[in-house]
Amino acid sequence: MKEHTTKLLKGISYLYLGFPVTYALYATILFDLPKEILSTAFVTWSYLFLSISGIITGYGLKEVTRWCWTMFLITSVGVAIANAILAIKYGATHHTAYAYLLSIGLLFALGYLVSREIRVPYFLPKLRWWETKPRYRLNAKATGIHAGTTVEGMILDLSVGGCFLKTKYKFSMGDRFVVKFPLFGAEFQMPGVVVWMTEATVTRPQGVGLMFKELTKADKELLKRACFLLGQYQGLEQKRDKLSETEYAKKLEELKARSVFGTHSAADSVASS
Repeated sequence: MKEHTTKLLKGISYLYLGFPVTYALYATILFDLPKEILSTAFVTWSYLFLSISGIITGYGLKEVTRWCWTMFLITSVGVAIANAILAIKYGATHHTAYAYLLSIGLLFALGYLVSREIRVPYFLPKLRWWETKPRYRLNAKATGIHAGTTVEGMILDLSVGGCFLKTKYKFSMGDRFVVKFPLFGAEFQMPGVVVWMTEATVTRPQGVGLMFKELTKADKELLKRACFLLGQYQGLEQKRDKLSETEYAKKLEELKARSVFGTHSAADSVASS
């Protein structure tokens, strides 16, 4: 799921990958630690273990692993304890208590940001990304009718369970909506329900998360085939650096020639996975 990570999550992961340095700078500034005690405060076995935990957390966030949230919580507890020790034992600021409370506030804020980022991008934010079906990036024009108004937008990602529709139209939670979009030679008309709404931010566009509902057997089959082909495109892009221009162009043309009506064996493999 690394393709869904935002610049914010990547930035946080790099901060943790450089934990031995970034935390030392953060603590020194926050608690106004004297230079002469820095070696005493940070050259310890406990700081070594905390640094290792921080680096592992950074790697987990960067690679979007299933255990990254657990490691983040463990490291956060370690940081809170380390902050208390540094503030009480070495802090030179006259406002040690306030500095410590600020550090706890920063931990909670960081935890909130990370928690948001490891949720499913655009869709079902109550679930973490490893609890859902694979999602594939897409840029497909979509339309539909809601309350007598024509709704236009772009589908930015798609799975067999739903999609994210980038649109300026104002929906309400629970609204039912039939989204129509062309993909791989087929015209999809997928009934769904709005399960999440987001306003435009630095990391996310304005739009709604749709969970597909009441699909026919034929619709489900076409959707599985479309997602399989999107996965093929995604896999090809990931291998692009390892292929020659000729090999890449050939495989790309082969993919472009395919449609959801000619991938029966592919759909079977998706259904069995």
